[in-house]
Amino acid sequence: MSSFCYSITRPYPYKWFTPVAVVGGIVLAALFSFINFYSNAYNMITITTNNPDIVEANRWSHIPGSLTSRIHPKCEDAIIPVGSTFNTNQTALSYQLVSLRNHPALSYHNRRLAFCEVTQILIDFQTSDDRQAALIDRSSWGVTVSADITCNAPNEEHEFSNIGFRTHYDPLSWAAEPGVSGFIRVNASSPGFLWANTLLLAFWTETVTTIVDQTIQPNSSEIVPQFNLSSGYISFSRPGININNESFFHLGKYAFFNLPESKAYKGNFGVQEDTLYEDFITNNTWPNIWSPANRLAKAMYSVIQVDLGQTDTVITTFDGTPTDTSILTTADRLRHWTENLTQIWDRSTVADKDNLLPYGWMQMRQFDKNTDATDPRWPLQFTPSVISATW
Repeated sequence: MSSFCYSITRPYPYKWFTPVAVVGGIVLAALFSFINFYSNAYNMITITTNNPDIVEANRWSHIPGSLTSRIHPKCEDAIIPVGSTFNTNQTALSYQLVSLRNHPALSYHNRRLAFCEVTQILIDFQTSDDRQAALIDRSSWGVTVSADITCNAPNEEHEFSNIGFRTHYDPLSWAAEPGVSGFIRVNASSPGFLWANTLLLAFWTETVTTIVDQTIQPNSSEIVPQFNLSSGYISFSRPGININNESFFHLGKYAFFNLPESKAYKGNFGVQEDTLYEDFITNNTWPNIWSPANRLAKAMYSVIQVDLGQTDTVITTFDGTPTDTSILTTADRLRHWTENLTQIWDRSTVADKDNLLPYGWMQMRQFDKNTDATDPRWPLQFTPSVISATW
């Protein structure tokens, strides 16, 4: 007979009640202890990561969320203040955050950059003014390419933040001057960025060589003396739909200065100015650096597009045909734009130029889509981009 009894009259009617009650109590106690342990009894530690998507992946998706909500890992947003520099996961150029609507810093959570637009590219020419002696020893002229960019980056609530970037490129001074960038890292396993770096460096040195040739003081009476120049710039904006067009950039202006004689040579180009950029090229307008500068601006524009992961954005014209706004994204375009790289490099006036080619990975030659492309149809394999940060 059961040992559990009513207090006054009769015992429990079932003999199995006592063992069931005892065993059931033990099982329930163990069950509630298990639930309490896995929902509360854990050690919270902080770690850092460069890829929050992996950390926040739902690895316990097969378990009800009510049991794992307290232990699911979560990364805090990375805070990027206005004025700070960063790079993308492609590690090509470095960028400075220069503007952010209504906020002093960008709260960022590894969301891909979207709808990026290069609003201006500026090529700045300098001689000895404000340049270090070591740089003058490498080249009498210095050339720095700058670009202003706007992008959108969605937050956790899928709200877009309009952000403004600025980047600078000068392979000579990037290690000596804050805010000026060369290629941060050249990855031999990424043929796309190897050729992006190659083109940008080639057209940069071509522009340097040309401005040196245009301003060198002639020592022969048969050569018409050129004006003396101290500095200058060319600004490009409003990119079009066909990068092969000499007037791909619809608007811009230029200025060159002869400081010893207090003279300036200025002008604008664009449809409203009745002067297209291609007119400078056709007329050999002095200083005749328009073609190399045009190629350099287009290379910078194309490198920024792939570094910010904008290669999957297809824009069409009014008649439905796709635009041609990059020199990097197909084998045929790349072969066309690398046609004269060997001659450009051989003519370069930059001292110790071969030191600018990292580890022998880059070669100044024409692209061969049969041997250089991993896939002849889409050889460069560029991917979407995110801002590199620590979470």
